[in-house]
Amino acid sequence: MALIGAAAAEPITIELIDAQPGFDERTKSPVINFRMSKASQTVFAQFTQQNIGRVVEVRVDGKTVMAPVIREPILGGSGQVSGDFTLQQVSDIAARLRSGQSKMEVEVAP
Repeated sequence: MALIGAAAAEPITIELIDAQPGFDERTKSPVINFRMSKASQTVFAQFTQQNIGRVVEVRVDGKTVMAPVIREPILGGSGQVSGDFTLQQVSDIAARLRSGQSKMEVEVAP
């Protein structure tokens, strides 16, 4: 797992300990709620601290599923993936992430 500085171009692979389908509290849209391993939590926290104000791409199986702007460091080791998903899609993706069949990556957008 590589730590990405502000200028680096290599994605971080996020090691997950859990991924569950759910709904965003504000929009009620289907989302994937996830928790990272301790190692990924540390790397992700550093990554977000170094890239405040930048757009990042969140990928599942190499496909960009969202591209948010980092507004503040994300230190808690958990997060939410949102996008234009159906409940069935978030259920399927969460199951693949939990089983290790799929991977989640994050990198600064070009």
